[in-house]
Amino acid sequence: MTGPYVPSARDVRDMSVHVDHEMSRLLRIGETLRCWRGLLGLLRQDTILRALRVAYAGHARAVFEFFHDGRPRNVGIRRIHGGDVDVWLSDYTGASPGSHPWTPEHEQRSGDADKQLAHLSTGRLAPARAHLPEWGAREDRDRLRPIIQQVKADLSATGWWDWFPETARALEETKG
Repeated sequence: MTGPYVPSARDVRDMSVHVDHEMSRLLRIGETLRCWRGLLGLLRQDTILRALRVAYAGHARAVFEFFHDGRPRNVGIRRIHGGDVDVWLSDYTGASPGSHPWTPEHEQRSGDADKQLAHLSTGRLAPARAHLPEWGAREDRDRLRPIIQQVKADLSATGWWDWFPETARALEETKG
């Protein structure tokens, strides 16, 4: 079901811990991959590397949709599933949904996350996707860290940033 459904002010406040988790985990997993990818590869720990990349893709997708106020081509349209309502950045800032439009690069990477997380398709074959970075690689970290920094700026301007302590700490402690 879709429509003009908006989460309550209490739900927005209570969801801050979950939004904080998504952003901080994205930063922390990216840092883990930056520091340990080489060693894990040498130790032939492919299961751990794959798990980290899948986790990174999942958190990236959530952050993209939070930042851009919905899915590509559905900005500002909330989907209701079992009474659950998505929470977006605009719920915290009071800005109109879509204040941060989807870029082609963000849209492409969000679609890649969908494929990584929910489909067993030929899109996973390396030669067909060789132009894409592995999840959590420098290109992804360089793409997603500025989004979180913009979220920080937007939330700081509206007094919400203090509700995201794990993300604040992760921004300080990770290199990107």
